[in-house]
Amino acid sequence: MGPFIKTLLTVNDRIYDLAVLVYSGAGLIAWAAPKRAGGRPLLPRLAKLSFVFFVLAGMPRMLTYHSFEWRSAVSSGQAETLLLKLCVLCLLAGLGTYAWLRAGKKG
Repeated sequence: MGPFIKTLLTVNDRIYDLAVLVYSGAGLIAWAAPKRAGGRPLLPRLAKLSFVFFVLAGMPRMLTYHSFEWRSAVSSGQAETLLLKLCVLCLLAGLGTYAWLRAGKKG
């Protein structure tokens, strides 16, 4: 794997992580904010956009996970840290989805 491909995959991994955080954060804000809050109409659009990035960036990550991310983590002794990060991301994605479902029932 060439250095350019490795750089693209690293950028893709960061976009994926950021998309999960934005999706979850927008859901929590929408759930906590009162319905009359001025920025609330922007939140669903932000969440949809971040969800699209979450799905699109997840595809190459899923296809190259073992050969790129996992092998690198094992060789550098960071496998446990990587697993913890992925567990936290899964938890945040689930929390964001739960918050969006609760926000939809609230409003």
